Amino acid sequence: MAPAKTNTAHLLTAVAAALLGGLLFFWALTHSDLSRREAREAIPVVHMLRGAGLALPLANDENPRTKPPAFYWASALIASLAGEVSTTTVRLTSVLAGAATVLLITLFGARLYSPAVGFLAGIILATSWRYAYLASHARVDMIFAFFVTGGFIALWRGLSEPGRGKHVWGAGIWLGLAMLAKGPPGWVLPLGALLVYCLWARPPAVPWGRLMAVPLGIFCVWMVLAAVEGGREFIDMVYNENVGRAIGRTTAALHRNPFYYYIPQLFAGLAPWSLFLPWALWLGLRRASRERSTVYLATAVGFIVIFFSLFPGKRGDYLLPLYPMAALLIAWAFLRKRPESGRGFTWPAYLLAALSAVLAAAVLSLAGAPEKILDLVMEGMNSRDRWMARLLFDQHLPGAAALYSGAAGLLAFTALFVWAARVRSRHGVCTGAALWAAALLVLVHGPFARWANEHSTLKPFAREVAALVGDRPVYFFGLSREDFFFYFNRPARPVVERPMGEAVRAFMADKEAYLLVRKPEADLVMESHPGLAGVLENTAAFEPYRLIAHAPPDAER
Repeated sequence: MAPAKTNTAHLLTAVAAALLGGLLFFWALTHSDLSRREAREAIPVVHMLRGAGLALPLANDENPRTKPPAFYWASALIASLAGEVSTTTVRLTSVLAGAATVLLITLFGARLYSPAVGFLAGIILATSWRYAYLASHARVDMIFAFFVTGGFIALWRGLSEPGRGKHVWGAGIWLGLAMLAKGPPGWVLPLGALLVYCLWARPPAVPWGRLMAVPLGIFCVWMVLAAVEGGREFIDMVYNENVGRAIGRTTAALHRNPFYYYIPQLFAGLAPWSLFLPWALWLGLRRASRERSTVYLATAVGFIVIFFSLFPGKRGDYLLPLYPMAALLIAWAFLRKRPESGRGFTWPAYLLAALSAVLAAAVLSLAGAPEKILDLVMEGMNSRDRWMARLLFDQHLPGAAALYSGAAGLLAFTALFVWAARVRSRHGVCTGAALWAAALLVLVHGPFARWANEHSTLKPFAREVAALVGDRPVYFFGLSREDFFFYFNRPARPVVERPMGEAVRAFMADKEAYLLVRKPEADLVMESHPGLAGVLENTAAFEPYRLIAHAPPDAER
């Protein structure tokens, strides 16, 4: 009977953590339209449901998307069940993958340590800043993290539990699915971390052949199907995305950043829990002789950071697969049975208290001297962010009562963190950090996201353009906004990105056509070609666009 009770406790804590995470992710789902980067992942789903091949996701009618198809397959399935491709259906893939990853890491933590550790790991993961963001937005990263996490867990079980054969086969399938989500990193990350761990732990013979062959076999089957469908263009794309990035080709190695780039990115993305990560890593390695599982978790975290640091192209989102392992390691550090010195979590708690106090002072200053705070906040921002900050300040600054209430809440968190640090209450610190992070996420992903969306979405403008032009040709110059094309929602045949002179000539030769350009270029076109009229102009987004048409002969310009 005891094992049954234990298994029931494992399942209940896992479901509870996944539900809490899912609610937090779903909350962010409906407060904004698709961003440009999200629409980039939604458009291939539209093409799939319009009859394009399933093996090769398409960025437009001709060009393949640079990512494998797992995200697009899942989103297409959800959209088919819902009857449409919408903001909700494409984001729901990430919501479900995010909640499922919380479920996996909670069950894994309960099996390794205790249901309490598993539950806390799930809460830490769900309330980490970048994880919560990516779990509520249409991006391939979250489903990739789900498969990689499943691979890490299956690999550990294959090393340490009876019946290891089935776990090895399961690990191969998980890694194959990870490769179908984001390519070779889905194979390299778990197996590379496992190799480093094995060099230290020297476990019984590891079936490397199966672990390498199964995922590669799954991936190669897709590659063959995609190559048949995409031809030479697909082969060139695969080369540029993998070999090109590795050797630092300018055309492929985007987002160039220095070697140390991922250190601040990790601390920002895993916030507020990243403050406790150095303590957890040190403690886990210190107790390595007694708990090899902590070395496995620490190896996964360290290998992913080092691996991605070796490449010139870097993005903070690439670190997402390490978040589940880091969350479990931090949870173990908080709830381990024999706590060592409390300094490891008390100093981070004092830092959180100081941060809450600083935020409270900033909120109070917004109520008393808002312009000074705005000038301070905008220091170092780029022009787009300054533009958005000014709009939010002018049109959506909360009233004094709301600001005072927010400052009072932040001061309450300050007091909680100081108290928990003084009495060395691990439970008080982690409870306060979870509530603090969840409250900020609810605000930022709720009303703040909705306010920002009012000034950034191209959805209303795209729908107006589609209604006005009907089936007539539209030529585009300088508009590579995938969010516009998603909401424009018509076949991409007339959507042509070309040199401005060529686009204007094609437009001038077709009296039924329309031309959509940025407002500065639109002014130049209309000055150079009499007889044109601006018929629509968007009022949102940092870069305004204008739709130009041929005016009737008797119409005023």
